[in-house]
Amino acid sequence: MLILPLKLFFIKLTKGSYLILKNIEKIDNIPFLKHDKINKRIKMKIIKIIFLCLITIFSFAQAKWEFVNPLPVIGSGVHHPLTFSIGDFGYSVTGNMSFKDTALYTKFFYKYNALTDEWIDMPDFPGLGRSYGVGLAYNGKGYVGFGIGAVGSAYKDVWEFDPVKETWKRLADCPCEERIHPAFVAANGKIFVGAGNNSANLKDWWEYNIETDKWTAKSEIPGPKRHHPFYFAIDSFAYVGFGHGDERINGDVIYRDFHKYNVFTEKWTSLDTFPGEQRVAGIQFDSKGKGYILSGDGPRHLPMKTGEFWEYDPKLNQWKALTPHIGTRSLWAPGGFAIGDYAYLIGGEGELGITNDVQRIRIHESVTNTKDDENQKFDFNVMIDKNFLLLEGLDLNTATYNIMISSSTGQSLIKLNKINSNKLDIHNLSEGYYNITLSDEKHVVSKGFIKMN
Repeated sequence: MLILPLKLFFIKLTKGSYLILKNIEKIDNIPFLKHDKINKRIKMKIIKIIFLCLITIFSFAQAKWEFVNPLPVIGSGVHHPLTFSIGDFGYSVTGNMSFKDTALYTKFFYKYNALTDEWIDMPDFPGLGRSYGVGLAYNGKGYVGFGIGAVGSAYKDVWEFDPVKETWKRLADCPCEERIHPAFVAANGKIFVGAGNNSANLKDWWEYNIETDKWTAKSEIPGPKRHHPFYFAIDSFAYVGFGHGDERINGDVIYRDFHKYNVFTEKWTSLDTFPGEQRVAGIQFDSKGKGYILSGDGPRHLPMKTGEFWEYDPKLNQWKALTPHIGTRSLWAPGGFAIGDYAYLIGGEGELGITNDVQRIRIHESVTNTKDDENQKFDFNVMIDKNFLLLEGLDLNTATYNIMISSSTGQSLIKLNKINSNKLDIHNLSEGYYNITLSDEKHVVSKGFIKMN
């Protein structure tokens, strides 16, 4: 007998039709299921839907933050690290390893292996030591830039990191003003930077073409001038908002407005849907089609009561509050990224000073495709075993998948139809970053991976 500890269920029977079950403790006691006209197949489908709902509810209810290996910095911790992730690896570059801005602008560089929970000390970043800069990953490469260092003036340089060769390359400097705390996102072969501050707050918006190494000025960000905003990119849209400016809005210079930029039309759209308070100086990232903002300061640039964590769904234009991170208050200027199904929070400054703690939480549930739910999108994980690619999570018994592996520039290299094994031979691929795309009859899912000899 199946015991249902929840007291309320909504079951979708047909389009626009829902069955509401209240105060039901046992499946056997559901009056609807005792009806003679309800056949066994429908009964089993309803029971299965309830069971899947319970699994989803319990798994997310139990999702919680946990500490993993701390960042191995010199001293007590770091704030304003430049962070990004590529494949199963996360990276933390430079940052400020002082407390209360007594200025130790570093060139330290660390690599995190999410599979082994290990940090690796990498050769120093070749540019000037800095803090208050920005970092991101795009198409298998890392990008960092801007910020300020011991020379006392802000920077406008941008650097590219190759994770296969583990080398840095300096790109064309932005022809914009030097700045700290800008927005920094990438989409459609372009990198965008805007806002931030030097001697004054800014709201300009610049586009960098990765292929041509050229910069172009674009339409300004709507709203007031600001620095330290939250930002991320999803598909062909950049999102920028929040932050700290000079103009008082609703009695505060900390903001909660949010704006979307279409990289094709080059037009901005203002989105006033965030249900929380103003905020600034946290960390942000995107993962699997959604955007995330985490921690930072709240109204009046003061710590928030909890380390708030929010998820943005661009399809619904809606925000959802997730579990706050560990701690008695929010953190100022942490780093962070997403790897696989997990979000990571790195360093930052709290009530006891700066920290090197690293926390993580599961934000996605990997699922496989089923015949009973035609709208369920499958998912898979990529593992590399020498010259073989291992695809975990595929249901090869009941589903048919086609595969395409392409280079970082989009060139198709391997195509396989109706695969019968989750182990793929990739010995002919040279070192580099690749995309693997799987498709079934209804869905397409892509992942990235790095081949190393």
